[in-house]
Amino acid sequence: MKKVFFSITAALLCVALGFYACKKDKDPELSVAGSLGTFVAAGETKTFDVMSNVEWSISGQPAWLTVTPPSGKGNVKVSVKADPNTEASPRNATLTVAAKGAKSVPVPVSQAAAEAAATTYTISASTLSSFGSLQTPYTQPAAQTVTVTRTGTGDVTLAQPSFANYTIGTLSRTTLTAANPAATFTVRPNAGLAVGTYNGNITVSGSGGATATVSASFTVTAAPNPNPTLPEDFGTGDL
Repeated sequence: MKKVFFSITAALLCVALGFYACKKDKDPELSVAGSLGTFVAAGETKTFDVMSNVEWSISGQPAWLTVTPPSGKGNVKVSVKADPNTEASPRNATLTVAAKGAKSVPVPVSQAAAEAAATTYTISASTLSSFGSLQTPYTQPAAQTVTVTRTGTGDVTLAQPSFANYTIGTLSRTTLTAANPAATFTVRPNAGLAVGTYNGNITVSGSGGATATVSASFTVTAAPNPNPTLPEDFGTGDL
């Protein structure tokens, strides 16, 4: 009887141990090999390995990443494709590899910012008509408007122009962009200038060494003498 009891006990123990061993063999396992690091701004494809004995899935991918395959079972090489980054700042994401009953594994991803586009621009200025010639004393001529225009790519910052003997109005804007590529300012000769010629170039300076010039001209002449000095013998000659 005791022999039968021990036999049954031993059999049950073997069954229990076998069940435990099988259970241990089937515990979920999940790990990742390799890292994605930083993708170039132009976009590229990288891979990493998922190692598991159960079904797994990947979540957390943003719209700019394509993960293939997004789920699977067993050991699989996963491909991650990054679209080009056209923004001026880098972007980041974290993929999460998960399996039921196993600890999830994060896979960080980053992508470099797009390189700034080269700036190639020029500025030009409209012309002024001559302010003419006036006798002293004169009324200050009316102001004329100059338009400064940016062409090319990139923003241009303008410096307020100035010019001796002329009144220069404030620039309507100091930064020229693709949306607002032009600015204006006014020009007029100063009042009360002495007799003389006032010609020259007004220089408009912009960032990156951009310049434009505007020619201005104005002449002040003396008024006729209302009481001219006559010769002493004027009027004493024979008629």
